Amino acid sequence: MLNVKKKASLNRIFYLIIGIFLGWLGHSFLANRLGIFENYGISFGVDFDFLVLIIIILILILGYFWWKDPIIGLGIILIGGVINLIDRLYLGYVRDYWHFFLVYNNLADWLIGIGVGLFFIKFLWKENCK
Repeated sequence: MLNVKKKASLNRIFYLIIGIFLGWLGHSFLANRLGIFENYGISFGVDFDFLVLIIIILILILGYFWWKDPIIGLGIILIGGVINLIDRLYLGYVRDYWHFFLVYNNLADWLIGIGVGLFFIKFLWKENCK
């Protein structure tokens, strides 16, 4: 029988995997419907060397912090990061399909941005409650 802590950990992993799967399906659907811009650089079209290695390291670091303190914002950042990483590993580029404010972006980029916003709201909330 699983103890409560181990069960909670397995639930977190399950929800993260489901979030990545559903996010990637939505991302793929939008890319197929809207047409794509092939983004070989980092988020929002900025170029960067050793991109895949850096993304993997960042995802591992975020995953560690999320594992220690499961803040929803970090989970959403992880989902967006992994979706873009799957594209990059599978296709060699990230599929962008929206063009806003002079930059190309996609659902995963927006998930990362929303996750960062939620993380800072949670962080500021904790600081103000002390």
